[in-house]
Amino acid sequence: MLNPTDYYLRINEIKNYLYCPRIPFYTLCMSMDRETALSRAGIESEKATKQKMKRRKHALHAIHEGLRHFDVPVVLDDYALIGQIDEIIETDKGCYIVDYKDTDQDYGYWKIQLY
Repeated sequence: MLNPTDYYLRINEIKNYLYCPRIPFYTLCMSMDRETALSRAGIESEKATKQKMKRRKHALHAIHEGLRHFDVPVVLDDYALIGQIDEIIETDKGCYIVDYKDTDQDYGYWKIQLY
């Protein structure tokens, strides 16, 4: 039996579309897995980064106190979107969203994902 969210668009696909529109086309329309050595390396790097972050006492240099939540699922039924936040840090002053990236450049994809 299918879950209603099986038909939701993954927020990551928006980022993939901005990078190269062919990626979500082949994934979503043609049901072709576009996994490459580069994407596998990125997945492994993200796993390693998450393990390191979970071991650290403080999440970020500027935030020393707070409750940390990892791999938080997000579902937006009104827009049929589904995704996952790498880390949310809950403090007395508010919540901070952390998105792990394995790059030395800011491509701005996070702005679209947070919108």
